[in-house]
Amino acid sequence: MMRNLAIFVAPFYLLTACSWGTGKLKSDWDALQDAKSVSCAEIPIRKDDLRIDRVHIVPELGPSLILEVTTRRGVKTMYHLPFRSISSMDEDTLVALPIAQDSILLGAGIWQQKAVFALKTSDRGKPTIQIRDLQSNAVLQQFSSDTKAAWELTDWQISGGKLRTLVREGKEDESLDDQPYLQLEVQLDGKGGAKPRAEPTTQVIGQAQLFADAQGGTQMVWLDRGTSDKVKEPSFQTLRWRDPKDQHSIDLGDKAPIESWAFQEGKVTNLLSYVKGDTLLWTNASIEIQRLSKSSPFQKQNQLSVPISKVHVARPLLSADPKSDYLFLPQWLDHELTVAIYKIEPTEVVHRGYRGVFKEGTSFHAAFYHDPSQETLMLMKAPANYTSRYSLCKMSL
Repeated sequence: MMRNLAIFVAPFYLLTACSWGTGKLKSDWDALQDAKSVSCAEIPIRKDDLRIDRVHIVPELGPSLILEVTTRRGVKTMYHLPFRSISSMDEDTLVALPIAQDSILLGAGIWQQKAVFALKTSDRGKPTIQIRDLQSNAVLQQFSSDTKAAWELTDWQISGGKLRTLVREGKEDESLDDQPYLQLEVQLDGKGGAKPRAEPTTQVIGQAQLFADAQGGTQMVWLDRGTSDKVKEPSFQTLRWRDPKDQHSIDLGDKAPIESWAFQEGKVTNLLSYVKGDTLLWTNASIEIQRLSKSSPFQKQNQLSVPISKVHVARPLLSADPKSDYLFLPQWLDHELTVAIYKIEPTEVVHRGYRGVFKEGTSFHAAFYHDPSQETLMLMKAPANYTSRYSLCKMSL
């Protein structure tokens, strides 16, 4: 998303491990009394760096992390952060990826058995798309681009020798949520003279995500609320990559407001979870979980529901370890935050308790299974002095 220029002053940044437990509580909220402590570690940066602007998770590489960072001199840079466990993260594990100041990350993954990342940048004043080695930062492929417009990365997929990326252009006369996406496709080996193309998709607006169907094709899923001047009843839509005729709606059953949602691609079925109702006013609110087929039109196989009462919630997060699927639901009351954990069984949702008591202002960005440590981790961002710091927390299940 577009960021306003801001000046931050922060003390020397140290990697610390911490345990978010109950401690001294402000309220008598039962969830906090029962919450188990969690072990967290701050994501490291170097002493010359000021802050982390964005963290990207690369599932194919551990997962590992790509960090977009601003230095104390106001220079943009990137790091790759592979790690065996959160306790092993430190400055020495950061792989520096110096970039031009106009560079925009377009994705990362495995290509020709190499860990690579893609950038939109410029070369001798001309816009280009580069494929670089994630270890050496060497340019492996370079393609000319037709646009100098600033892009905002939403999601990506690298498979079948192609990079497919969802981006949007920043426009001063439109809210970002009203802007349709561009579907950027890059033939990574450059054979056949294929030039990267960014084609608009007028149907898809708002938050969107890419996923693979059972046939290996690329699909998009998004929550369609209409535009700011033409609001619709909320509905989830799917669309095959660059095929405007292959669009389908997901059956939601009863009509109701939708606050937030999450989608997870599974081996046997896909999962869609969303917060229905109004958790700020506590009116008919619930967390809904649908299992969907792996093939278009992604039919609903079953739907599970958990009531939400007398608590405010944030966006749900989905994750899966080798055995089970889990839902994480950040929630707060009286300025105190915790995370509820649910195990998603075939016919029921089992509450597994609460984890951590977090600072007011903490945001939760993702949950994922980390294969090297065999731990489920949560990416969070918490206020710290004059800036914010990202951390990874181990979520005992």
